[in-house]
Amino acid sequence: MNKRSLLVICMAALLAGSCFKSNERNPLKGVPNPIVLFANSNWPLKSTSTFFNPFSTLTDSVAGTMMLRLRIQLSGMTQKTDTRVTLKVDTAQLLSYNAYYKTAYILLPDSCYTVGLTPMIPADTGMVVAVVSLSPSKFKGPSKYLLPLTIADAGAVPVAANAATMLYTLQGN
Repeated sequence: MNKRSLLVICMAALLAGSCFKSNERNPLKGVPNPIVLFANSNWPLKSTSTFFNPFSTLTDSVAGTMMLRLRIQLSGMTQKTDTRVTLKVDTAQLLSYNAYYKTAYILLPDSCYTVGLTPMIPADTGMVVAVVSLSPSKFKGPSKYLLPLTIADAGAVPVAANAATMLYTLQGN
């Protein structure tokens, strides 16, 4: 065996040994505890700069859509047990949005949609997709509606304050 082969074998053994991560050798100190968040949260604004947020208001991104998908996930380490998440329709966010943009969106009536307000995040995936089913035929007139959904609770797992709300704007027929 030549010196070069021996060097390659030693380097491979060194690299393989450095990848060993047991709880005794690496207790994951400094890794933040998981938090629950909407992966595609859009409110509150992450920046008030028009460079980062060129749109003055949310767009009617769901026109003609019958189903909205809310991706709710755990960030950080995965949990060993399932995590029950509680969603709520948050009228305070509607008022905040209208005041910020000086708009007059009205709350989407309950009869226009259905949503499961207590989805479960499975321990093995760390993510769940909650589905909001829309009934556009029940929208009255040309009103502009807003559906503000907020993660209200996730049991023992904290909720990310800056990614806990999703707003959907919808245009009536």
